[in-house]
Amino acid sequence: MGILSGFYKTCHIVPLWYYTKIKNRVSKNMLKISKLADYAIHIVHALMSESECVSATKIAKKTLIPEPTVSKILKKLAESNLLVSSQGPRGGYQLMKSAEKISLAELITAMDGKPAMTECCKADYDCARDKICGQQNHWRKINKKIVAVLEAISIGEMR
Repeated sequence: MGILSGFYKTCHIVPLWYYTKIKNRVSKNMLKISKLADYAIHIVHALMSESECVSATKIAKKTLIPEPTVSKILKKLAESNLLVSSQGPRGGYQLMKSAEKISLAELITAMDGKPAMTECCKADYDCARDKICGQQNHWRKINKKIVAVLEAISIGEMR
């Protein structure tokens, strides 16, 4: 887990599955990914071991994630070109590329939109306090570094 354990300790970005292990020690002020993004990682891991299309039902059973949630996540991942979907009796979902080539940033962006530490990190944000606040550039630098780390970690590494 090398790069990941150091990353989690440094940036305090922890997937939800990690919270269950340290429930009593988690600060409510931590940066976190959404539950859907966390579930999406589990779904991609379930798809990694499959060579053929897999149905939402089978993925739900394999991951213990409710089927409506799995379907919602699969749709978003397919719309983001991370999965291929096919219909019919042998239809289902497959990874469009290997999990080693899908970055954590791509997956989070597919589920939640582009990661932003603060509102002022968002590209279209127009702040009324911009002239009196010197924080925007600092937050953008921090955000850029965090996104770079998320881009450097593949979903395959998180197995």
